[in-house]
Amino acid sequence: MKTKQKSRTLSASFRAMPILLSSFGLSALFPHIAAAQGDDPDLDAQAMALEEIVIDVDLKDVLGLSGNDEVESSPLVLFGYVRSNVEKVFQIPDIDASGNTVKADDPIEWSNPNFHLFGGSKINNNLEVEFNLFGAEDEFKVVTAWGNFRYNDLLQVKVGKQYRRFGLFNEKLDHIPVFMGIEPPELFDKDHLLLPRTTTLSVHGELPFAEGTVSYWLSTDNPESGTAHGTHPLGYDVRYKTDTLLFGLSGYFSSFSDGETQSNVALGSGSPSGGVLPWMAGDKYNVIGGFLETAISGFIVQTGYFQASHEATRDPLSVLQVINEANINPAQRARFLGLNAGKADAELVASDVVTRADYDVETAYFRIGYPLRTDIGSITPYFHWDWMDNPETIRSKSYGGDNESGAADDGEFTKYSVGVVYNPFDGVAIKLDSSVHEQQFNGRKETYPEVRLDFSLTFKM
Repeated sequence: MKTKQKSRTLSASFRAMPILLSSFGLSALFPHIAAAQGDDPDLDAQAMALEEIVIDVDLKDVLGLSGNDEVESSPLVLFGYVRSNVEKVFQIPDIDASGNTVKADDPIEWSNPNFHLFGGSKINNNLEVEFNLFGAEDEFKVVTAWGNFRYNDLLQVKVGKQYRRFGLFNEKLDHIPVFMGIEPPELFDKDHLLLPRTTTLSVHGELPFAEGTVSYWLSTDNPESGTAHGTHPLGYDVRYKTDTLLFGLSGYFSSFSDGETQSNVALGSGSPSGGVLPWMAGDKYNVIGGFLETAISGFIVQTGYFQASHEATRDPLSVLQVINEANINPAQRARFLGLNAGKADAELVASDVVTRADYDVETAYFRIGYPLRTDIGSITPYFHWDWMDNPETIRSKSYGGDNESGAADDGEFTKYSVGVVYNPFDGVAIKLDSSVHEQQFNGRKETYPEVRLDFSLTFKM
């Protein structure tokens, strides 16, 4: 099994290369095109404006709270945002009692207004703390709370609940006002996460290299099911960053020892917040992928590819419950039961279930936007392409599925989104976008649209 898992990891890294190399090619090509255009004053002015475009932006950057590395200490700073959004999904496909495809609209859904409150302080040159609180009408929680000790630039230790460094977005999904879009890449959709987003202990550092900085990040904590004997997760990230280019590699092992982990939700209690599905008795998996963000002639480009390779064991009784209650499709039934798929539900017993479940989840995204500065504010039109293939999941979110990959006949779907971010003035973000979902459903290609509107207002104290 270990040889197979290593082979899958290598395969994932090679499959990421075309996406990343194409973006590298664009970043290399555009400067030469610009140079060939000559000494045009308008182009020179445009180039000066493009120098203001910053990649890898977070909320602290926008609010002017970054760059306190040079100061010995700083008092407690509070900042954050309030937010509300509305969405509607149209013509969602389903199957009626006769086996025919029928479609229906979801009702308009307004989210309760909510807020994120961030706080941080640099106690001295080597120690800083930060927290992130979330509140809504019926919910309040501590999202993260950590302290970071800096021995030097190359060796730092962060302890406490924290977002692990993984790809371009994991640490920034709560920074909605500066996010180029409304929804995250499918990699971080809460209904089909590839891995747990948070961790407890990180060792990290950075050093100058060429025109930029190389950084590393190692993290570990309890397995996603809580404490478990012989299970030791490990996350890692290495990246290189300049003013206009960021690329790297992120990965995660559910255990670097021989132990298996279990899901962090019980069957029937919703989708997991990690990579293990709730009908598994145990799972050992790894995730690896590459990512890139760059500024090219005024465009901001973000792309990545990730693969999660699972070596899991299904729990027979849980699978029988899924079959009886979760309305799975024929392909999923065949996967769970193998040669026994033709038996009636009432005749099925635990021994009919195929317990071995070795499978890969793959996902990729490409995002591009063009910030425009106008007399009425900043306007950023954007386009997103997302793709995911997950052969194991199911449709029902109540039983651990996602209603996207799990709704497709083959576990694969694509989503295209276009939208715009409008900042009428500093601190206000209004976003409007629309997506089209495309997948194979009930034997034919189906598409259905979705529209979203998002408002956010930032503040600092």
